[in-house]
Amino acid sequence: MDELITIIKGLQSRIDTLEKLFQIKTLKFPVDGVLVIPSYTVDPVSPADGEFWYNSTSHKYKGCENGTIKTFTTS
Repeated sequence: MDELITIIKGLQSRIDTLEKLFQIKTLKFPVDGVLVIPSYTVDPVSPADGEFWYNSTSHKYKGCENGTIKTFTTS
């Protein structure tokens, strides 16, 4: 039984690590319902179509559309 518990804890640790790796490209909806968009100091090198982020250096929201990085503006 102890071996099974050790295996399960090891698997959970690996799952936690994978979740952290994929968090960067995932929009988060916390319990309070606030949409959290990833924030980067530089734009991703090769973002996927549909990916959104906030550039904290330029203070702009950006996204990738059809292989092109677009800057979103508000008026």
